[in-house]
Amino acid sequence: YSNMLPAEIGQEAQKWTLLETVDHAWRMHLLNIDHLKEGIGLRSYGSKNPLVEYKKEAFYEFEKMMSQIKWDIVERIFRLKPDSFSASA
Repeated sequence: YSNMLPAEIGQEAQKWTLLETVDHAWRMHLLNIDHLKEGIGLRSYGSKNPLVEYKKEAFYEFEKMMSQIKWDIVERIFRLKPDSFSASA
């Protein structure tokens, strides 16, 4: 198994994968929350409290983000290619 990663490089690759995945997911979450803020006032026309609706939907978006992070990290770690890392990485 000459193409396997040394333990140190594998751990660094996993750390960077985790950080990149969380960073990307958080940026997308903030964008989704901005879109939610823009349209939440329309809920009052439907006889719903906009603040309550915002809290529900924001929490749902957060849960969705956390679930997506877990799946993305697992997928990205299993797709790591040992050839793309070197001892100087």
